[in-house]
Amino acid sequence: MTRNLKTTILAISIALIALTGIAATPAQAGSRSKDEFGRFLAGAIALVIIGKAIEESQDAKKPRKVRRPRPPQPDLSRVLPAQCYFPIDTAEGIRGVYGKACLNKNMPKAERLPRFCEETVRVRYGRRAKVYDAGCLSRWGYRAEAPRY
Repeated sequence: MTRNLKTTILAISIALIALTGIAATPAQAGSRSKDEFGRFLAGAIALVIIGKAIEESQDAKKPRKVRRPRPPQPDLSRVLPAQCYFPIDTAEGIRGVYGKACLNKNMPKAERLPRFCEETVRVRYGRRAKVYDAGCLSRWGYRAEAPRY
C-alpha cells in the first residue's frame, strides 16, 4: 500500500473508534464528561503518534536508492570529421560547409544528418556537389572535430 493510503485508513479507523466510543456512553452532566472528553482526546493523540511511529519505522526499513551522477558521455555520432570541412565563396561571402560524400565515408550515421541543412553548390569547373551547411549543423548540436596538425 502507498503511504497516503495507509495514513488515510489509519485516520478513518481512529475517527470511527472515537465516534463509536462517544455514542455508546450515556450523556452525563457536569465536569465528569469534560474529564472523559479529555481522556478521549489524549487517547486519540496517542493513537496518531503511535501510527506515525509505526509508519516511519516501516519507511526506515526500506532501502534507499542512491543516485550517483554519471559523467556526460560524448555523443560521437554528432562529431563532424575535420577533413570533410571546406570553405566556399558565395555571394554573401565565405562560409563553411561539409562535403556529403566525405561525411558518408568518414562519419558513422551520416544518413541521420538533418536534410534541411543539405544544399547543392557549384564547385570547380561548374560541377555541382551536395554539402551540409556548417552553421546549420552547429545549430542542431553537431560540432566539428578538432583539426589534426
